Amino acid sequence: MTTTRHAQWLESGADTIFFWHNLPADINNRNTAVIIIGPIGPEYMHCFRSIKYLCDELALAGYHSIRYDPIGMGNSSGDLLDDNIWHQWITTPQKLSDYVKESYGITNIILVGLRSGCLVLSEVQKNMPLHSAVFWYPYTHGSAYIRDIQLLDSMLYQDNNLTNNTTLNGGGYPLSDTLQNDIKNINLLSEKYSPFNHALIINSDESKRALKLHKQMETTVKHVSSVCLTGLDAMTKQVAISKIPVSNIQCIVDWLKETTPLQTGTLEKPEIIHSQNYPDSCFKETIIQLHEKRNIFAIITTPPKNDLGKIVIIANTGAAHHVGPNRFHVSMARKLACIGISTLRIDLSNLGDSSNDYEQDSHHPYPANAAEDIHQCIDYVTSSLGYQEVILCGLCSGAHNIFHAALEFKKDAISKLVIINPLT
Repeated sequence: MTTTRHAQWLESGADTIFFWHNLPADINNRNTAVIIIGPIGPEYMHCFRSIKYLCDELALAGYHSIRYDPIGMGNSSGDLLDDNIWHQWITTPQKLSDYVKESYGITNIILVGLRSGCLVLSEVQKNMPLHSAVFWYPYTHGSAYIRDIQLLDSMLYQDNNLTNNTTLNGGGYPLSDTLQNDIKNINLLSEKYSPFNHALIINSDESKRALKLHKQMETTVKHVSSVCLTGLDAMTKQVAISKIPVSNIQCIVDWLKETTPLQTGTLEKPEIIHSQNYPDSCFKETIIQLHEKRNIFAIITTPPKNDLGKIVIIANTGAAHHVGPNRFHVSMARKLACIGISTLRIDLSNLGDSSNDYEQDSHHPYPANAAEDIHQCIDYVTSSLGYQEVILCGLCSGAHNIFHAALEFKKDAISKLVIINPLT
């Protein structure tokens, strides 16, 4: 059985949300969509592969599944230092729920919160009708999350002076004083939960907090289940060495199969026009998917007046996907567009959204296929799009890979290399 993934942007007011929608092979199989609320901050990148794998497995099991970039992160709009960022975070799942209901006739919505995403979930469920919810290794207190971010900054010897002395650097994901206070106010152990049908809590041990959370949910939620599983530490390591907790994901899928009945009857699938472009006053972004040799996912960012002169191709940094560490590739691409230069942010065929292989050694940052993948992208932007000059850019392993791609293929279109902190 095969499933289909759609990457797109959803415009809602001033927000533009980037998300992936995995459709089940049989569109009539279940009348249910699962929306994943991933971690905020550094664990957004660390847990990327695990969330992607969960979405794939949910679609194979017959569910619509959605993963998204929070506002101010990844390919979405906004900035983490925006004044109303917390409000944007807690309204995003409702916007995605409205999209899937209107587009596909879905009635049952399930939310899965992972780590700090559970803090967001606890606020979302107050005003959003749910069928079920999964709290996956939840932070039970927002204050505990803030303390972990403070500890991270101290370990990295980062000064809190981005805008003022109360802003946390967050290991490259800054948290304003206002946002910190919004997060600190969240306490899952004293939360009033809406009366949805089922809740699953996954913890790494049977601590007093875990037991208290279970009891607190039982006061309103009809059926509450708790399990203790390993895998948290391995999943939240840096992306190159993180491991997907397959047993956790199988547990979530099995639990959903038990608690969500099969849809009977037929659902008519309407014609859906997917938003493939992200328009902005300074740039436009478009999703690119190449299939000539190996699958390559990329996003091209172009200025309003695109003269097809030069384009910068940005390769993966480490094993991270195309947004780059701390959103570095996104920020660079959008700033370059504002001065008239196009960029193509790519995922090598074994990394990020290009890869369909979840073997532990499959997401190596120095793969043998790197040079050929980059060559395929150069051919695409010159032959298919008509760009005349190519600049290759990379940080760390990306620098190494673009350097060897230029050496190996010696394309006339390559005019410059931007090599940042390469392995020499």
